[in-house]
Amino acid sequence: MADDLRALFNPRAVAFVGVSPDPMKYAGRAMTLLRQRGFPGPIFAVNPKYRDVLGVPCCKDTRELPAGEIDLAFIAVSADRIADVIAECGRKGIGAAIVASSGFRETGPEGAVRETSLVETARAGGVRLCGPNCIGTANVLDGVVACFSNVFEREVPSGNVGVISQSGSFATIITDSLRRRGLGISYLVSSGNEADITAGEYLRYLVADGRTRVVLVYMEGLRDPASFLDAAADALAAGIPVAILKTGRTLSSRRAILSHTGSLASDRAVEAAVFERYGIVQVSSIEDMVETAMLGARLPGAFAHGSRIGVLCIGSGGSTSLAADILEREGLDIPALPTRTATKLRAVLPPFVTPQNPLDVAGYSYEDEAELAGVALDCFGADATFDKLLAIVPGLPHIERCVRAVERVRAASEKPVLIVFGGGSYTEQGLSLAETSSLPWSVDLERAARALAGGIRFAAARVRLPLPERLPSLCPSTGVNEVLSEHASRQLLLPYGIDAPRELLCQTLAEASAAAASIGYPVALKAQSTALPHKSDAGGVILGIADEPALQCAFASMRERLRENLGGGDIEGYLVQEMVTGGVEVFLGVKNDLVFGPALLIGPGGIFVETQDDIAVCPLPLIAADVERLIARTALERLFVGVRGRKPAHRPAVIAAALALGRYALAERETVVEVDINPLLVNDSRALALDALVIRRSR
Repeated sequence: MADDLRALFNPRAVAFVGVSPDPMKYAGRAMTLLRQRGFPGPIFAVNPKYRDVLGVPCCKDTRELPAGEIDLAFIAVSADRIADVIAECGRKGIGAAIVASSGFRETGPEGAVRETSLVETARAGGVRLCGPNCIGTANVLDGVVACFSNVFEREVPSGNVGVISQSGSFATIITDSLRRRGLGISYLVSSGNEADITAGEYLRYLVADGRTRVVLVYMEGLRDPASFLDAAADALAAGIPVAILKTGRTLSSRRAILSHTGSLASDRAVEAAVFERYGIVQVSSIEDMVETAMLGARLPGAFAHGSRIGVLCIGSGGSTSLAADILEREGLDIPALPTRTATKLRAVLPPFVTPQNPLDVAGYSYEDEAELAGVALDCFGADATFDKLLAIVPGLPHIERCVRAVERVRAASEKPVLIVFGGGSYTEQGLSLAETSSLPWSVDLERAARALAGGIRFAAARVRLPLPERLPSLCPSTGVNEVLSEHASRQLLLPYGIDAPRELLCQTLAEASAAAASIGYPVALKAQSTALPHKSDAGGVILGIADEPALQCAFASMRERLRENLGGGDIEGYLVQEMVTGGVEVFLGVKNDLVFGPALLIGPGGIFVETQDDIAVCPLPLIAADVERLIARTALERLFVGVRGRKPAHRPAVIAAALALGRYALAERETVVEVDINPLLVNDSRALALDALVIRRSR
C-alpha cells in the first residue's frame, strides 16, 4: 500500500485546480511554495478565468491537461464541483489528489453523502485522495511542498521527523515548533477528513520510506483503527517511535471532534492501553510532542531498554532533589551510586559534596566546577549501573565547558545523554553550542522527564514483541443492550473456568429453605432481576443468614422491599448462595470498545470501586504476564502480599480468572458489551466470583 502514495509524495508533475493569482488563497499559496522549494517537475494551472497564474500558463479545464504526465492534483474548488474534477483526474491518469476544500463529512449528513460519493468517484478512477478539508502535504526531503501552510514561508530544514495531523492548523503549529527547536522535517501530512487515505497509510509510508526516525501524530479520531495499529506495529518493529497527541478526553471535546472531522471517539482508558501495547507514546501537549521528537531525532538511545537514570546537577544543589522527585513521579528509576564510583568521585570532589545520585557537582569556582563536571560525567558514563544520563546545566559563565564535557561523554560512552538547561544569563550561549553540535537538549525538566519516560515505555513495548495477533474489526451491532441477572451472568462465565460459590436459584421460600439446607448455613440471599444491576441499593441482598428462622425473616423482608421498589414484577427468582468471607476483594471486568474491541479491567474491588480510580486496563488477547503487569500497577500488588496479619492472596487464581474472563470476552465479542465481576474474592487458595453482571447486545 505504501507504493500507492508515491504519486502524492513524489509526483513527476503537479496540477493546481482552482488556482488564482492571489497568493493568499489556498491553491495560489501552495503553488508559490512548491516553486520556491525548488520542485524540479512541470507545474500546471487550471482556472477558466485566467490565461496564466503566477507565471504558469493556465488551462481552462482539467480536460485540457495532458494525459499520463501528471501524478498529483491540488484541488481548491467548491465542494459540489470536486467529484467532476476527480473523475477527470482519473481519465488523465492522475494518481493522487489533495482536496483542500471543505463542505463534506464535517458539516453533517448532507456533507457525509457528498464525501462518500467523492470517494466512490476517486476509486473508480484510480485516484487516491488526501483530505478533503486539509492543507496538503510536504515531502521536505525531496522539495515537494504541495501545501499552503505559512510555516513554509520560512526556511523549514529537512530532517528525520515526520508529522501527521488531522488538523491543518496543528500541522503548522507542530512544524513551526520543531523548526524553532532546530529539528528538521522529513514529511508533513495534513490528513483532514481522511475520506480515502487514513493516518495508518501515511504512517506506513513514512516507516517504509526509511528516512524518518520519529513520527508525531495529532489525531481527533481514528478513521481506520486496524490500519493505524498495523502501521504502528511496523514502526515498533522498526524502532521508530510514534508520539501521539489525541483529543477527545471530555464530552465537549468529543462533540467538537464530531463537528470537525466526524470521527468516533473511543474510551480513553482502553485507547491508552491499546496505544501502550503498540509502543505509541502518548503526550498531552505540543510541547511534550516536540520534546519527544528531540529525543527521537538526536538521541535514539533514549528509546532503548533501561530506566535507570544517572543525574548530574552542575552547581545547583536544589535541582538534585527536584530532579529526583520529577523523574520518579514519571516512573523513572534513580539508582543509588555504586560504591566503586562513589570512591572515585570522593577522591576529586570537595569535602562538602556527597557522592550520590543525583549528584550535585559543586566546586570552589566556576572553573573548578566545570572541571569536576567533566570528571563526574566520565564516571557516570563509565558506570554500568546507569542506562541513561541527564545533565542539568545552569546558564552560568562555565556553560561552554559544561556543554563540551557532555559532548565528550556522548562521543566516548554508548549511554544517551540529555542536557536540561536550568536557566540563567548564559543559557542562550549553551543552546547555541548544543545546536552547533546537534546535542539533544531541553529547557524544562518536567517535559524532559516525560519524554524520557515515553522512550522507556516504547522500549518496554519492543521487549514484549512479537505483538499478539490483532483482532479483526467488527461492525458495531445494531441490537439492543440486554442486562443479565447475576445468576444468568454466572452461567455464561462458569464454562470458561471462573469459579463461584455454591448457589441455587429458587422461586419460593420452601425452595430457598431446601437450598440453604443443602448448601449449609450461613448463606446469602440475593434477588435476581434484570431491573436490579445493583441489587444492594434496592434491598436485594441480605448476607450472613445464619439459620432457618433468619432465612424466613430475610425472605419476607426482601420480598416486601422489592414490591416497593419494583412493584412486585420482573423478579426471576431468589439466589441462595454459600456465604464466603475473608480475602481480598478484586474487581475484574471487560469493556468492549467500539473502536478497539474488548479489553480487560482489573483493580481493587468492593462497593467503592467506582470512587477509587485504581483500575488497570489491557486490550485482549492477553497472557499471564500482562495480568501480572496490571496487578503491579494497582493497590492489589500491596494487598496480595498480605497486610495486617492476613495471609497472602493466591495470585495464580486471580490470573487464571482474568485469563478465563478474557477467553469469554473473545469468544462472545460480537455481542458482549460489558462484564463486571465485583467482587472476585481471593483468599490463600482460590478466587470466587461472588457477584457478576453481563451486558450483551442482541444480534
